Amino acid sequence: MRGVVEIYKQGELVIKEDNLIVDGASELLADIMTISPTLATIESASGILDTSNYTIQAISFGKAGKAFSRNAHYYTDVKDTFINSLSELCVVTSAVPVPYADGSADTSAYLPDVALPKYPEPTDILLTPDASVSGIHDKVPAYSVLAGQNLNLLPTTTNSTVLGPATNSFAVSYLMSPSLGASSNAIGSVLGCYPDSSANGGTNFYMFSSVDGSANTEQDNLIFSGTLSGGFNSAGNMDELGFCRMIMSSVPDATYDLSSSYSGLTISAGTDFSSTGEVLYEVMIASGDARCANLYGGISTMGLWSINTKTCISSGNSPPFTFTPLNITKRAYKLFSKKVFNTDITATFPEGGTSDEASLGIPTVLTDSDIKITWRLKFL
Repeated sequence: MRGVVEIYKQGELVIKEDNLIVDGASELLADIMTISPTLATIESASGILDTSNYTIQAISFGKAGKAFSRNAHYYTDVKDTFINSLSELCVVTSAVPVPYADGSADTSAYLPDVALPKYPEPTDILLTPDASVSGIHDKVPAYSVLAGQNLNLLPTTTNSTVLGPATNSFAVSYLMSPSLGASSNAIGSVLGCYPDSSANGGTNFYMFSSVDGSANTEQDNLIFSGTLSGGFNSAGNMDELGFCRMIMSSVPDATYDLSSSYSGLTISAGTDFSSTGEVLYEVMIASGDARCANLYGGISTMGLWSINTKTCISSGNSPPFTFTPLNITKRAYKLFSKKVFNTDITATFPEGGTSDEASLGIPTVLTDSDIKITWRLKFL
């Protein structure tokens, strides 16, 4: 089994690289070959045989571990105060304008985190095992993001349900250890990473010259701001942990009309599937989602996930394990394959810059294009 990941921007193939099939794939295949068909005769257990438990069901995105404590993840009491003054979930970060030869400047730029993700290992069970968000204020302890990937806690409904008004709620304990002594708006804003739907007004973002000093978040120091609308949350296809679900499969019947990959992860295969064994997994990252992820350090890792049936059952849930945007541990996943890039796929480099130059500290501008991801797995 082998896989290739392709990244398209504005219809052009910009990246094509091999992935790594991790041990979770072997475990899934072992489960398929050893599960007893006699479970079909037991009404309470027959759901375990549902095919959805043994196929790819989600995709998620992440970045280098150090990036989770920088960029818009960077926490200060100044940011906390500013966010609370607005009484809204928003993205707050620092900007680094890009000067042009004619004397103008692109103010929607910022200096990205240049740390690279760790090389993938066959034993990996998370996209970023060392993902953590650290507070610099002595009243805010460091905490870990247990999901190891970009979370989805900016939507108002998700934030209020998951984080709640109390910092010691179940969901806060579930997502963070220990919990933060800050408002749920501030927590959600620091965790990120995808904007609310256009129907809910999207998510505002603010880029200041700095977010460290108390005067820096005054309007005079606001360099750039705007509103982002999320494709993932408009479609309601991503849960609070950042898992974008599989919405439709045309395998094995290639004559099925697939839903748009803007709506979630789609799975397809050509008419030659029986001879090639190739399956295509496709999803679109809308420009608003790409921009927002970029402010949080971007996307440089991604993974395909199957259902972790054993964990779901041991947690007291019964199959089939349906998807809801507010998952709250009801649907557990197991990493199947993983891809690590040496660049942020959401970045747009000004003046003909390249990803190689980003390591030299060159700012990037917020992208205005959608990103199409095609992940090809060959099972023969």
